[in-house]
Amino acid sequence: MAKQSINQEDKRVQKTKSALKAALTDLLNQKSLEEVTICELCEQAKINRKTFYAHYSSLDELISECQNDSATNLVVLLTDFLQENEGHLSPNYLFACLNVICRQSIPFFGTAEGVKKNYTLFQKYTATLSQVIIDHMRIFARDNHIDETSLDFIASFIAGGIVNTYYEWLLNPHDLTIEEIAELTSTMITTGLTTI
Repeated sequence: MAKQSINQEDKRVQKTKSALKAALTDLLNQKSLEEVTICELCEQAKINRKTFYAHYSSLDELISECQNDSATNLVVLLTDFLQENEGHLSPNYLFACLNVICRQSIPFFGTAEGVKKNYTLFQKYTATLSQVIIDHMRIFARDNHIDETSLDFIASFIAGGIVNTYYEWLLNPHDLTIEEIAELTSTMITTGLTTI
């Protein structure tokens, strides 16, 4: 009986948090993050402020959780791809996954200013992507006598390059498509600058 009560409570917590996240997304489609208040967020989510504060200490904490959810979704997307493609992880696909996840997070960006203000999210993407690359390359590194420290730097370089290139692409509109940026980045990672 106690276990059922806990599961019901978990479902209520999940439902409340989902309502708050959906309400935040709706509000961010209408206004900037700085303009969102906890009162209107609660009104949009159809909960009271006391319920909000039972789950979050601030709007920043809710936003941080949304960012963590986004980074987790990136891991899930990459893991699914690796399983479907026999472990082949291409820079093009890393870029494509990042694009899918970022497009889901667009309400958090809105404008170039929104992108700038959400650099923390891109740092989380870099750390997440780096860890996926490390996990994926561990056997290759062992077979090729690459130590853990070197592997960390390699993964950080690749993840940082992909995420920062994507960040710059979002921030500074230009004529290159996401596919062209992905191809350029992939070429640089796999063959170096001399082939460009």
